Amino acid sequence: MLMKKFIAMAALAMLVFSCSDDDTNEVTTSVEGTWMLTSFELNQGLDINGDGEATTDMIAESECFGNSTITFNNDDTATVNFEEIDIEIEQIEGTNDYDITVECLGSTAQETIYTVSGDNTSLTFQYEDGSTETLDFTISGNTLTVVVPELSDLPISDNDDDIAYSFVGATLVFTKQ
Repeated sequence: MLMKKFIAMAALAMLVFSCSDDDTNEVTTSVEGTWMLTSFELNQGLDINGDGEATTDMIAESECFGNSTITFNNDDTATVNFEEIDIEIEQIEGTNDYDITVECLGSTAQETIYTVSGDNTSLTFQYEDGSTETLDFTISGNTLTVVVPELSDLPISDNDDDIAYSFVGATLVFTKQ
């Protein structure tokens, strides 16, 4: 039995700021508030629900991640609640087919410190373990879009219908609540 658990990078859920365009045309950044993940699209199709159709929509495909949020506080801290998923893959004996089981594991709050920089196009997160991550993003109205070149090591079918694990990219969209 091959089991693969992956955590979609919580930092990806943390990318957000809102803009206001006043008479002065000055752009201000404000990260305060709660943001919800509303779209999670992979750059490669994946069939983890076993319906025979690979799709790039991880929320629909897994029925997980739909309650993932991030809350930015006015003291440069953020609380990330990004749902985790457990994928169990077992080859069906005597066949090239696989039995795939998906379990949504919920989320655990993760605290981080954030900084917006680079003319408000870059967000850096510092985690409790001392690691940092910087991500680029775009924002339009109440939505924030983040493109991640390598999100996670996921089970992808190769040309022989075997399961292999490969890093795939994703586009995540967050909506301010």
